[in-house]
Amino acid sequence: MTFQNTTSLLFERNQLVALQSVKATGMVQGLVLEMTIRQEYQNCTQDNLEASYTFPMGWGASFMDLHVEIAGKRLRGSVIEKQVAIAGYEKAIADGDTPIMLEKNSEGIYTASLGNLKPGEAATIEYRYAQLLQVEEGCARICLPTTIAPRYGKEQFGGIQEHQSTQADMLVQYPLTLSLLLSGGTEKCTIESPSHHIDVTHNTSGTIIELTRDAFLDRDFILSLSGLKNQSFCMAAPDKHMGSEACTVLASFNPNIDNGKFAQPVALKILVDCSGSMNGDSIESAKEALHQVLIS
Repeated sequence: MTFQNTTSLLFERNQLVALQSVKATGMVQGLVLEMTIRQEYQNCTQDNLEASYTFPMGWGASFMDLHVEIAGKRLRGSVIEKQVAIAGYEKAIADGDTPIMLEKNSEGIYTASLGNLKPGEAATIEYRYAQLLQVEEGCARICLPTTIAPRYGKEQFGGIQEHQSTQADMLVQYPLTLSLLLSGGTEKCTIESPSHHIDVTHNTSGTIIELTRDAFLDRDFILSLSGLKNQSFCMAAPDKHMGSEACTVLASFNPNIDNGKFAQPVALKILVDCSGSMNGDSIESAKEALHQVLIS
């Protein structure tokens, strides 16, 4: 059995904030995915607490924004030098404020520190990221990570401090809702999800993907988009960094190249692990893969 670590707010006293809900909202325009993850927590203890929130992000994704809502206030982070950020964070806690600090621990793993959460107070953490989808053999794959695999050994070896590590619990059930809009050409592709049951609807804006059953943060959400072979995509957006009238263009070209006339015999060597660890489904899957290679 494989244990998964759910994302959580972890206090220095090893107390957990109750996670109330998780909502993921995203849009795919052409080959660009933009996701907004909103997680709501509540301090159910009788003490003011400082929390560390460790969460995963899609591989190769670019972090764009972070907001925290506390006591009717909406706070937004700014990028500054790390040591300056730490000093400012600690001073804000000492002054009785409620600061947040975001750190990138390793590739795809982030920690947001949240200070002075009052008894009974709710906290909403919302972050946004963008990701460029890759098309291979006419297919693109969207992965929304919701779990952090167990880490073995010392936390610092993975760039994570002890208070930023997560706890494993195979029985915890954190609810997840998701809505994803496909547009810019991807709305016409074939849509499948090997991880969750989904509902697909169409409107004038594009194709909307939603979860049809109660879902939890116990597995990554996977969406497969096929039928993109030989399709090209292009999108443009204003670029304020380059000037008031500048824009950035992202284009993807997939020409139809017929390689049939140039096919040559191939000498192929395949190495398959046949040790005892491959017993059962693993060796059967390897056999099926070899069979598919031979008949193709």
